[in-house]
Amino acid sequence: MSSGQKRIGDYTLISKVGKGGQASVWKALSPDGTEVAIKKMPISGGIENSKSYEREVAIRNLVQHEYLIKCLSSFQDNNHYYFVYELCPTDMLQFLESQPSKRFPESSVRRWAYQLTQVMTKLNSLNIIHRDLKPENIMLKEQSLNSDIRLTDFGLAKQGLSTLSFVGTLEYASPEIKNCQNYSWNTDVWSLGVIVFASLFGKLPILEGNRVLYPHGINVSDQAKSFIENCMILDYKVRVNFKDLLNHEFISDLKTQEIPFQESPHQDVFSRISARLDESLEPELVNRPPKVRNSQETQDYVMKLFSLSDGLISLLNQNADMEFLKYYAAKYFSEKFSNILNELMINEAFLGLQPEFFDEYFTQSESVCMICTQLELKYGNNNIDDMIAYYLQCNELINSRRDNLPEPFLKVLMKVSGRFKKSLGNIDF
Repeated sequence: MSSGQKRIGDYTLISKVGKGGQASVWKALSPDGTEVAIKKMPISGGIENSKSYEREVAIRNLVQHEYLIKCLSSFQDNNHYYFVYELCPTDMLQFLESQPSKRFPESSVRRWAYQLTQVMTKLNSLNIIHRDLKPENIMLKEQSLNSDIRLTDFGLAKQGLSTLSFVGTLEYASPEIKNCQNYSWNTDVWSLGVIVFASLFGKLPILEGNRVLYPHGINVSDQAKSFIENCMILDYKVRVNFKDLLNHEFISDLKTQEIPFQESPHQDVFSRISARLDESLEPELVNRPPKVRNSQETQDYVMKLFSLSDGLISLLNQNADMEFLKYYAAKYFSEKFSNILNELMINEAFLGLQPEFFDEYFTQSESVCMICTQLELKYGNNNIDDMIAYYLQCNELINSRRDNLPEPFLKVLMKVSGRFKKSLGNIDF
């Protein structure tokens, strides 16, 4: 490497390949010589950049999929946030503009529409809305009409429903997003319809009332038009969702093999034992039958859980020797928050909760996910000796602070201790 070459951490920069908002994207070389893409955002961009970084880290930690761009690493220094991704040669917009006709053949659009629908179905099943689907955020694995896609840029994504504010890109945003109205899980379906239209006709769609107007002289199938029209229904309450869209005749015969959902690669001891944990230590509100719960009861419980997570993690943060316990406590709360949201989505209590509640929920969830991500490499792959040491240290803390720790803190620490014990099975120590 010459002295004039720039570096980011262990990566050697080759050239800038993109820019959007305050972020820039660089082509770079990893230490092993692999070409990668690095997204760089200034910390000086304020709270929005911080939220964008934490939100994307949280979502990347939650889900992986064949058609999501692979995130190899994320980190920050004093001045910037960074994401390291697999390198894709082009995005859909660049590739579209390189076509002589400024259009894609229907066979390619059909393939990509199916792949987008499939990955968005999985994201929606985890209560994630992208909110900025557009050709620039759809990378192509190869510069070919036969390429697979890689969906990227979750800086505006949300887990759960959002406050009433405009986000996204105007040309592709749904009517409810543009008008800062309530929206639902199918808001990204509208954006998919716009993408398919633009890919087939080389221009953005025009509507006359509820009717999509098609340019003359360009032949596309009735199935493609029906797909667009199903996506671009003005009223989101009657618009199709991604799961149902998979059965549309335009793409349904591509369902030859379902792409398997992949759990996060960080399968640490905590995650492996959580399914086997005896929950009788502390019955939770979310395990009660729905009929005994109302929105106020749910909100009160969740707010107490927010305070509990803040308080306990702050306490553990004061002692460097307890960093491992901060990690496992954050994992506990991350799992709890995820379970709460999944339960809320199928319960009538959801209807009585205000948008501000969900905004606070996601902020809190992102916070604990961020702790998990930052400490994952250090504590996420433990051997038996590590787990024994963690178990003994956790119990020592419980016993030494039993008289001066709030009871809710002790209960969480006892749960974590119980998980350590479960992971060790019948080992004598």
